[in-house]
Amino acid sequence: MSLGTEGEQRAEVLRPREAARYVGLSRPTIDPWRKAGKFPKALRLGAQAIGWRRSDLDAWLNERPLV
Repeated sequence: MSLGTEGEQRAEVLRPREAARYVGLSRPTIDPWRKAGKFPKALRLGAQAIGWRRSDLDAWLNERPLV
């Protein structure tokens, strides 16, 4: 995490390639899962840029069943 301007902590944001690597999936898998609601909602970072909070990905991973 990084510190914001007033000392508050900001969540680390992972771009699609980083997020895919972090959760162990490919980007082509994440895209349809995201659109179907099977993956955490992305943050809109710009007109064509999205990302995910690392904490949202951690929570999603923790909800996944163990095999």
